[in-house]
Amino acid sequence: MWRLRRSTHQAIHHSGQLWGKLIYAAINAVQQARTAIKDKKLFHRFTSSVIVFSWACKAKLRDARLEDPSQEGSALVARGVLEQAELDEMTLQDGSTWQPYYCLDVMRSVAHEGLCKSGHESGEPKWHKEILLDNTISELAQSIGGAIRVKATGMPRGYDTGLKGLVGLYCTVASFAWAPSLGWYTPIFTFAIYFILWALLKMGTVLVDPFGVDPVDHPLGAYCATIEQQCKVVQQRQSEALHLPPSEREKMPQALERMAQARRVAFTPLPKRVEVRVSSSTANL
Repeated sequence: MWRLRRSTHQAIHHSGQLWGKLIYAAINAVQQARTAIKDKKLFHRFTSSVIVFSWACKAKLRDARLEDPSQEGSALVARGVLEQAELDEMTLQDGSTWQPYYCLDVMRSVAHEGLCKSGHESGEPKWHKEILLDNTISELAQSIGGAIRVKATGMPRGYDTGLKGLVGLYCTVASFAWAPSLGWYTPIFTFAIYFILWALLKMGTVLVDPFGVDPVDHPLGAYCATIEQQCKVVQQRQSEALHLPPSEREKMPQALERMAQARRVAFTPLPKRVEVRVSSSTANL
């Protein structure tokens, strides 16, 4: 019983820490990409990959796949986060392929392409930003890897069966020991003790896997919804000049328009000069 309680506590505590790290790393990755990837299309794909990654983690930890009816694949397509063609491509992959790691590969590819494109346009090296983004993506990989390890550890096979057998044997022997003193009350006390011990064993068995659908398990759906909401909010702030206060941000479009107008005036070509040639006879007149 003590071993079951200890394993249960470690599974719940460690899995909660891993999902907290995953939520932090997912939002942080999108925040870093907001300032590093200037191309809006690539930044949208990076953000979508992070969102899909979180839902793919939920499916993986519940022994399912993103395209299953019980998971969020179709809903992500309906919300515009994932294309149907990409969901079909993930579906056609081998069943042993871990879908969260496919999303990690997409993130790294999009980050590399976006940073190369931004560096080519500005002429600045972007290797330091790519290192920061890759470190954050590595934190996502460590989080899901640790969660998979927690789920796969569990308890040895037959552990619950052995404990239930010992509880049954204890209650049977105790009935003979208590019968002389308790009399007809012996079955009542025996059943009460058996029920309490059975409930503790059942609770421990449920809590060993904290990623299931039981009421005491982690609300993975709520975690993924939080990641999706916060990532979309960060994406909406991409075009905002957050380095300026709101009062100056309102004036910024007007100033940019005046600068553009002045630039157009400065580079407006002058009208062509008309050359008039006067003949010698006309000049003598």
